[in-house]
Amino acid sequence: MPGTDRCLKCSSCVRACPVVAEIGEMTFPGPRTVAVDAPRFGPSRVAIAEVAWLCSMCERCLEACPSRIGLPKAMLDMRASLFPNVRVRPGHERLLGNIDLYGLSIEPVRKVGGETMPKAKIAYFPGCIASQREVETMECSLGLLKAAGAEVEVPSGLVCCGSPLVKLGDERRCERLMDANLKILERYDQVVTSCPGCTVQLVEGYGLEALHITEFLTEVTGTKGMRFRPGSENIRLAVHHACHLSRGVGPHTKERTYELLSEVPGIELVSTGDETVCCGAGGSLLSGYPDVAGRMAARKVDSAIFCGAKIITAACPFCAMNLRRTGGIEVMELTQLISSRLRFPGQH
Repeated sequence: MPGTDRCLKCSSCVRACPVVAEIGEMTFPGPRTVAVDAPRFGPSRVAIAEVAWLCSMCERCLEACPSRIGLPKAMLDMRASLFPNVRVRPGHERLLGNIDLYGLSIEPVRKVGGETMPKAKIAYFPGCIASQREVETMECSLGLLKAAGAEVEVPSGLVCCGSPLVKLGDERRCERLMDANLKILERYDQVVTSCPGCTVQLVEGYGLEALHITEFLTEVTGTKGMRFRPGSENIRLAVHHACHLSRGVGPHTKERTYELLSEVPGIELVSTGDETVCCGAGGSLLSGYPDVAGRMAARKVDSAIFCGAKIITAACPFCAMNLRRTGGIEVMELTQLISSRLRFPGQH
């Protein structure tokens, strides 16, 4: 396990863990117990398997650890060692069944992609959620990329990036998906994503030149090609920084998000103080423990409402989907929000 012998037993990781904060140490003992103590001292593998998939992989424990122990990696290693010998949660079983049947983590309702031979140098990788559930995210992302002057296409034949399988510990299925995607994506010079989990997986797992759309629109194309409708109604907006984006891709993405929002007219940002706190969507938590993920999302929604926000935005379709489940406030994925105020050719 990566550097776990440096653990000081200070419990900083436990205090930082949003899942512990939500359901308590008696239900989820926290990163140190699961990822550090269990592999070295017990408890039994059966007992630890009961709680190993409660982690949302938000990486707050890594930020909090004074010894900089790779707790998220240790958690993944623990799951990978457990996975072949334990029965996973019902939601995880459905995910695995969908992977086997469709190559996607969710049952598809539409076909995506139209080119078999690339005509552009940039591929847009939609991911399972944006291609099948949060479809507006994919459509708005492609619209923004076009408005910014980028020539992008969605290749046919793409399957799940494998990130959900990494979080589950299923290395065999993940390798199969990666092989299929690489044969398609290696033809392109650049890959753009909307899902931060896909971004991290494509960069770290595949070794590809992949950028999240917040990075691409600010670092590659810029926003000068975008035109916004004047006189848009003012909205009070709360921002949720997706964990896999702000900590997985990098903290610079928070600045990129605000940079994009600063271009959009009529937005008044509302500070909630919990912008970087996990909403519960990631790390297989939503699929395995939807009740816990829902409680974490509801806490964020309540905070936004209390601070006077009318809309929450997140640069992640998965986070947007989980936050929207709670009701009570309008939730717009970032590209949807920006596109709603964009002036397309022919509009006045």
